[in-house]
Amino acid sequence: MMNCSGGQMPWGSWVTCEETVNGPDVGPDFTRTSNIPLTKPHGFIFEVPASVFPGEGQGSREPIRSAGRFAHEAVSYDPVSGYLYLTEDDFGFPSGFYRYKPPTDPMVVGHLEDGGTLEMLKVVGVDNAHLEAEQERKATYGVEWVPIADPAPDFPYTPGETAPTSNDTAITYVARQGWQQGAALFARLEGQVSRDGVVYFTSTQGGGPAEAFTPDTTDPDGFGAGSGQVWAYDTEAQELRCVFQSSGAEVLDMPDNITTSNDGTLVLCEDSSGDNYLRGLSKNGKLWDIALNRLLSASGEPRFGEEFAGTAFSPGGETLFVNIQARQGITFAIWGPWHRIGV
Repeated sequence: MMNCSGGQMPWGSWVTCEETVNGPDVGPDFTRTSNIPLTKPHGFIFEVPASVFPGEGQGSREPIRSAGRFAHEAVSYDPVSGYLYLTEDDFGFPSGFYRYKPPTDPMVVGHLEDGGTLEMLKVVGVDNAHLEAEQERKATYGVEWVPIADPAPDFPYTPGETAPTSNDTAITYVARQGWQQGAALFARLEGQVSRDGVVYFTSTQGGGPAEAFTPDTTDPDGFGAGSGQVWAYDTEAQELRCVFQSSGAEVLDMPDNITTSNDGTLVLCEDSSGDNYLRGLSKNGKLWDIALNRLLSASGEPRFGEEFAGTAFSPGGETLFVNIQARQGITFAIWGPWHRIGV
């Protein structure tokens, strides 16, 4: 049930995400697989200690329920504001951008606690702002946050029977609370990274025509028809800016995971179905290629749907680690000198 995304935390943990709301209390998802055998509800984030010492890498195995039950994708942490920022990847409905404030400072107590508050991003003065739609160059928005009163629902069900609550109802339960208060709409939010008070995150299918929407929408036809956007949220100024917007798949095709070098250059992984690239994105919006992923089968035919994922630099910034999400996963280490290509 765990998605491969998450986020490394400065107090020495990894926070991993469930990109599903399946559970015994929810009906089958788009795969039509029965949820009756499941014993626990899913759709949460979990903390995993990142210790290298034997016996010290065990987490509590308990979800951080107050951080929401929805299709989580990635988490980052801003030590100045004390918030965890969370992306939602819901390909059937609008996705939201959230923040979670733990009840105690994890930098002080050394771990992430449940029982905090969850909020969803809203554009100041605009209800349900269509941020999935094509944006003007360097579009910037003032931001406020609306509270999510019930972040971790449990739905009624009878063990051994298909739950009466549909997956579509469950996966939008948290977001609908935000939509009713005017929360903004994105198209599939995926990777994110926090650096120097700015949270960068990707919208995999943002930048297309505005989608039809009402806060009570129930039609999961998909949300977002663009080739991708990169957003930056300034946590101190509470300002959201569109850093880059793809004009077509040949420019940037479905950006997903994201990281940043020591000098602030962004590194993007494409999530396209064909050839996909590892891309560099400068602070002034210049995009260039770093590496091409073109996996071939034993017969020499392209293997599609196996994209770059999970980029991270070593602490000193000399080595970039990147995965290829595939039937047989591959991890690469790429080292510099990075300044030769502007990273």
